[in-house]
Amino acid sequence: MTTHRSFTPEFKAQVVLEVLTGVRSASEACHYYQLKPDLVSRWKAQFLEGAATVFAREAQMILPWHVWLNWSGWSDG
Repeated sequence: MTTHRSFTPEFKAQVVLEVLTGVRSASEACHYYQLKPDLVSRWKAQFLEGAATVFAREAQMILPWHVWLNWSGWSDG
């Protein structure tokens, strides 16, 4: 009976970033980390699909200028 390995989100991101930045090819990463190619492919697709959420959260944290002015004590009067 084989057991499935589990991988942390940080490890998955590291592998995908190595592939995307050219540190290793997908094939090299699979060989180096002893991973199946379909697994790295799936991680890469998930990474790219979720990439925009980084900027979406950033946009939610940015206050409109008029809210910031009122909050910071600035007024135009």
